[in-house]
Parts: sequence; structure tokens; C-alpha cells
Amino acid sequence: MSKATIAHNQVSHDAEKTDIPNLQGINAGTGKEQDPNFVDFDGPDDLTNPLNWSHAHKWGVVWLLSTMTLIVNLATVIIIPAAPMILTEFASTDSYYTILLVTIWELGEAVGPLLTAPLSEMYGRSPIYNCANILFVIASIGGGFSKSLSMLVAFRFLNGMAVASIVLNPGIVGDMFVQEERGTALSWMGLPPLLGTALGPVIGGFLTQAKGWRWAFWLSAILCGSCELIFLLFFRESYKVLILARKAAKLREISGNGHLRCAYESSDTNRFALLKRAIVRPGQMLVQSNILLLLAIYGLGMIGGVVFCRLTLDRYLKKMSALHGGEMKPEYRLPPMILGSLLIPSGFFLYGWSAEYAIHWIVPILGTTCIGFGLLVTTLPLSAYLVDAFKVHAASGMAAVVVLRCIAGTVLPLAGAPLYANLGLGWGNSLLGFIAIAFVPVPLLFIKYGERIRTHSKYEVIS
Repeated sequence: MSKATIAHNQVSHDAEKTDIPNLQGINAGTGKEQDPNFVDFDGPDDLTNPLNWSHAHKWGVVWLLSTMTLIVNLATVIIIPAAPMILTEFASTDSYYTILLVTIWELGEAVGPLLTAPLSEMYGRSPIYNCANILFVIASIGGGFSKSLSMLVAFRFLNGMAVASIVLNPGIVGDMFVQEERGTALSWMGLPPLLGTALGPVIGGFLTQAKGWRWAFWLSAILCGSCELIFLLFFRESYKVLILARKAAKLREISGNGHLRCAYESSDTNRFALLKRAIVRPGQMLVQSNILLLLAIYGLGMIGGVVFCRLTLDRYLKKMSALHGGEMKPEYRLPPMILGSLLIPSGFFLYGWSAEYAIHWIVPILGTTCIGFGLLVTTLPLSAYLVDAFKVHAASGMAAVVVLRCIAGTVLPLAGAPLYANLGLGWGNSLLGFIAIAFVPVPLLFIKYGERIRTHSKYEVIS
């Protein structure tokens, strides 16, 4: 019996115990069919491929991720009703702290993805998500024990930095679902976070009155910690690059063939160099990918419109694919953004002038509804587009976009009070509406020229 046959039999035996696929999967679908040293999944039905996980498991993961996002969104705004009590306890009269306690979180979210996304593409989704969740729990507990405003602001920054869902969730969906199913999954994932944003101030108000403001932080820690226990029990690695790298390492150990590699592995074994390259990648993608730079400037919000995206994202992709010979271009995700780009400025004008002239309360509410619907109808298609366009590096693509969004979310609210004080509700919101109007053509430009911009970028997309 040959050495290769012995190695094959040993790997097959170990696969039953360790979920490491056997040698039959080498080269399958990698584009390296002539190279015997490239390792891939064991055919189209390999259960170690996240695309082949059971329907129930995939959707269980979707709801687990959604629940964690609900918790962090709740934690973002639960502090709002407590802000006056916090300022009183720390003897501060600076009203900017009321805003800073919320917006500093956004600054943390701008920094966190620069580490979370690339590290997840180096070490996998599962360990990075778990580490981020644990850091979130620690920061929440620390916030509850804060002895000064500066200490509290620092822990709020760490809370925002520890939010992994904002960049990892779309990547995990891309790991588990084929292209024509991702829009549906991403749309459903948009619903629970909205619930968290709506419930946060309500729960925060009651909790602050009943138990004090510190319990707003401790409740966040309890909820996140409970969800993290479920993560540890049920969430397994979904990143195919790491799954195949582990398989290749196992095959090298058993067969003695040191040349075996999966299609995505780097020949550079220097961990520091790999880490440096991974951390630099989101910034590199932002600078070298023209489409990411444009999308980062445009995608600044997420509030409503889940049902619309649920009904249209995958349906439109399939329709356009059928009309174009089965080709599924990422740009087919973008048409819903046209509606969103029109609704956002309309909502600003409706809200601003109806509030200025004290028209019936339902009219300003309709304005904010238009804004919320429009924001989500731009950001959900954007997330689906990034997953389709940047594939195994989707998390880094999301990080590149999210950084600019979160920086804007940190800085712009500080200008809110002076804006409305000087211009009033009518012209203040009209100014925002005019800025939004300037971006109305952007989705049309993406749809028409997006593929050309994307394919002529310096950054090479890996399938």
C-alpha cells in the first residue's frame, strides 16, 4: 500500500471524528484542478462547507446574530434617559456630555471594525466575535462602576469598539447563504436591531427611575453575557478560508506533504506580517477600491424599511439574472437605493416644516418614517452589495464603509443644537434635505458605472 493511500485512509478516518474532510476534496472548485497540492471542500455536498449547513442551523445563526445586534442597539440608547441623572451625580453642567455619552459609542464603532474585520479574516469569525462580546460585557460592567464622567465616556468608547455585529454579521451571512438568498437573510437581520433602538429609551427610563442609572449598564452586561453563552454553545466557524486552512494543515500533518495549501492560504508564515497585512486591508480597500470610497460616503444610516428589502432584494436579483443569461452582478442589489435616496430628503422637508408650524403631530411622524424607511432601504442593499462584490473579504469591505459612517455619527450630532438654534426646525431640516438631494444621483451612478468602477479598482477581489 502506498504512502498516499495510507494518508488518505487516515484522513478519512479522522474526518469522522474531527469534521476534517478527506483528500477527495482537493482542487474541487478552486480553479487549480491541475495542481494536486491545492485543498478544497469534498465536492458540492460537503457538510463542512457552511453553504451546506442545514436550513434550521443557518436561520438559527441568523436569529442569534440578530439578537446580539438587538442587545447592542438597545445598549446604545438605553443611557439617553439617564443622562440628566448622570450629570447631576458627577456635578457637571456641560450639556455636551449628554450628547457625547451617546456619540462616543459611534467613535468606538469607527475604530473597532479596523481590528475586528481583518482579524476575523485571519483567525475566523467565531473567536473574534466571542472576544468582542466578552469585551462588551466587561466594558458594560465597568461603565456601571464608573467614578467620573471621563471614566464613563472611556467605557462607552470601549462598548462601541466591541460591537462586532456591524461588520461580521453581513460576512457570516455571506459565508452561509448563496448569493440569491443573502438579501432575504440580511433583511430579516434588520428587524431585531430596530426593536432594540425603540425599546432602549423606554427600558432605560423605567430602569433609571427604579434602580438608578448604573443598572442601564449592568442590564446591558447581563443581556450580552447571556447571549454570549449561547454563542459559545452553538456558534461554529463559518469562514471558509479558515475551515479550508485547518483542513490543509491537518492533511499536511497526516500525509507529510508540506506543499498542501488551500486556495486562500498565503505562503508567508510570518504571523506578524500576516496580522499587519490584515489590519491594513480595510484602509487599503477604502483607498484602492473606488466603489467602496463612494459607498462609504453615501451609506450613513439605518433605521426602517425591512419588509420592503425582504420582498425585493433577492427577487430583483433573480429577475435581472434571468434577463441577462444567469449572470448575478452585485449591481443588481442597488435599485432599491433609488427609492431610499428620494425618501430621505422628502422626510427631512416634511418633518422640518410641519414641526416648525406645529401641524398635527402625525405629519412630523410621517416625515421621520420616510427618513427611517429611506435610510434602511439604502443601507441593507449596500450591505448585500458588499457581500456579493467583495466575497471572502466582505467583512473588511464593511469595515471600510462603517468607519466613515461612524465618524460622521460621532461628530455630526454635536452640530445639531447649534444648527437648529440658528436656523430653526424648518430651515435646519431643509439644509439636511438639500444635502441629501445632492446624493440622489449616486445610486443611479452606481447602477450604471458601478461594475466599471469596481473592476478597474487597484484592489483585487478574491472569490
